[in-house]
Amino acid sequence: MRLIPSNFTFRGSALLGLELGLILVGILLKDGALITLGVCLFIILLGAIIFGRRNIAKLKVELDLPHRVHAHKSFSARARIINQRAFLDTYNVDISIHLPQGKVQQAKAKWIPSKCGAEYNFRPSIPMRASVLEMHYELVSRFPFGLFTMRKRGTVSAPLLVYPRLIIPRELLSEGTLSDLNPNQGSTQGDALGEPRGIRPWQPGDPAKKIHWPASARSLNRGHGLRVRENDPPGFQPEFCHVIYHSFGRGEVLREDRFERALSLLAGTLSLLMRHNVAAKLQADFLGWSSLPCQNTAQYQECLAIMAETKRAQGTESHELQSALKHVERNHSCIIISDMTTDAWLPSVKLPHGTMVIDIRQIHFQRPKTNSPALSIKHA
Repeated sequence: MRLIPSNFTFRGSALLGLELGLILVGILLKDGALITLGVCLFIILLGAIIFGRRNIAKLKVELDLPHRVHAHKSFSARARIINQRAFLDTYNVDISIHLPQGKVQQAKAKWIPSKCGAEYNFRPSIPMRASVLEMHYELVSRFPFGLFTMRKRGTVSAPLLVYPRLIIPRELLSEGTLSDLNPNQGSTQGDALGEPRGIRPWQPGDPAKKIHWPASARSLNRGHGLRVRENDPPGFQPEFCHVIYHSFGRGEVLREDRFERALSLLAGTLSLLMRHNVAAKLQADFLGWSSLPCQNTAQYQECLAIMAETKRAQGTESHELQSALKHVERNHSCIIISDMTTDAWLPSVKLPHGTMVIDIRQIHFQRPKTNSPALSIKHA
């Protein structure tokens, strides 16, 4: 922690100018009262800077927060300012905590007794993935009288690993065998409708929602019974899924925001597979095309930790992607995610049967509305 040189506030500058003016006029007019008044103002300024420095001295900052969080997801955190002095209390201290990705959390402690501390609980959220070991903070005080601005800056040990934001691709919820397990559809595995086979006579136990009313009307008109739809059994979830990530593309401009978005889609895909107990394996160009297993919670968190610190691979070629696709076994599902549009890479490779391709263009961010009313602050 280091103390920044004190700066005059507007009030302090005005008082300094008045003091110098009184002393100068007193000397020119040989008026002892004006000189004495100027000296008294100088003593006030000197006392203010001495007490101001002591007010911000021997303050310790501690920060409690989880070590691993997801981007765009709020989490509980707590900051403490501890007054380590034995006698003097601390008054009116502002603290600014600099979180990763430019986030700044501010708080104010009006009074901290000696050998005591002040706590501040807050719920921040980090907009993007990050990895830090310590965080910077700044203490600001204008005590007493608001004549000087005292600043003290330092760092506090706070390891934080921010995972990519979880975004589940819409293809996983609407296509393939995993869509049968979507809880939003109100069905569980084996209960969703498969491919339609035809129409058969109604049997005891058939639900009413399966009745085909147009066919039943024609059947009743001929003196027969109701008719219901008959479907084949639905597909079940795969036993193993091969997830491939790449940055290969031709004729497109590289965009860093799409890389972050693609990592979020990758994290959401692995999260969905974990929730459905589907064993998976991640193979990516930013890993040098090495494979990472993702079959339990520890391996899943290891994949997220690597994605939190990884950088985009440069110069990925089509033959590298094709070589990775050759390692996909026939009885395994395959999901491909890329930060390039499908038009830039899909025509150059040959996909195994049943491969699901995640399109990066499925997410569109809207501009914030500027005509919304401003927030009003009411004082009790």
